Amino acid sequence: MNAATLTIPPLREREDLEWLIERLLARHQDESGAPVLSPAALMALKSHAWPGNIRELANAIAVAAALCENGVIEAGDLPDALAPVAAAASPGEAALRSMLARCAGNVSEAARRMGVDRSTVHRQMRRYGLSPRH
Repeated sequence: MNAATLTIPPLREREDLEWLIERLLARHQDESGAPVLSPAALMALKSHAWPGNIRELANAIAVAAALCENGVIEAGDLPDALAPVAAAASPGEAALRSMLARCAGNVSEAARRMGVDRSTVHRQMRRYGLSPRH
């Protein structure tokens, strides 16, 4: 029954990883263009093991694109599993605080406006030490 075996290398070993990242970033293009990665964010993406493979990479980029400020994805905008410990006054924290303020602390509304799941907003809030009704 096992007539053919197809071996696909993990993302971290693929030569076209940067090209793939660029294609995934292009999916999040708005009127100002596609978001761009800071060198630290690119390094974090390239050094991650990617056990979830392409789906995990696509989700990480979607989260970062929703949380980034001025179209630049910093390492602190990446999901916790990828990003180094964020600085207290990071652009991601400022953007999250601003969005929560505009939504009167309503996490569900902030998540909807950012185009991410509520759990993503809660995770970012924990990262920055923000309370639910900030």
